[in-house]
Amino acid sequence: MSYLEPQPDGIHARLVWIDRLKGVASAPAKTYRVGLRLPDLTLLWLDEFGMILSEYGMRQQTLSHTLAWLKDHLTHAGFNPDQFMMETPSGLAGGATSRFQVDNPKAFDELTRYFSNAHLILEALAAKLSPGNKVYCRAKPFDIRFVYFLDQSSESTSQQSICLGLSLGDTAFSEPYFYGQFLPEPDVNPNSLPELAGAGQWYTDAWFGTALPASQIVTDSEDHQLQQISNFLESTLQAVSHF
Repeated sequence: MSYLEPQPDGIHARLVWIDRLKGVASAPAKTYRVGLRLPDLTLLWLDEFGMILSEYGMRQQTLSHTLAWLKDHLTHAGFNPDQFMMETPSGLAGGATSRFQVDNPKAFDELTRYFSNAHLILEALAAKLSPGNKVYCRAKPFDIRFVYFLDQSSESTSQQSICLGLSLGDTAFSEPYFYGQFLPEPDVNPNSLPELAGAGQWYTDAWFGTALPASQIVTDSEDHQLQQISNFLESTLQAVSHF
């Protein structure tokens, strides 16, 4: 992000999910991008189209060594490495000298499936609502979503919008969950909220919207899972008519 032109609302810092890479990638700077493949925790040096030019396995490597590899590629690509800035992840015990671990590979595979399925569902819904809707990932918090403005003639932050996406879990739910967040928060009687499809529930504590925790998603088949999630998100959109 150090080499991208700052944009309103941090748009330049958004990541995109690339399914064939099983990971996320930054926006292009010059003709390059940086990505991260999730299942095996591999840093990717990409061209502007998302094709792999070089990769670096981060497992058992320190943050310092990983950044040295990245800065070397930045230098050879014509970037000034002194411009590179990054906050050390707060959850990384030992800081820059600690080593990245993949102690539970199945968890990383499951994380990848969550993002892959969410991307599939959200891309289809975003395209159905408006061709201009962009599905994107945020590094902090690490989630995937898109924002739908109810008035498609304007994208003013003051007009009503719905953020639809997948969170990996936070203070609202200690597990992954699909959600629909209404902004700004509507003035509505909680007792008049409509029932949601797909075992969804209303959430009105830290923010106002709908949620479908992972523990409530059926496990009999992937097709049924995708249908349940789609039904939940569709019912979230339909709930707007009650406000």
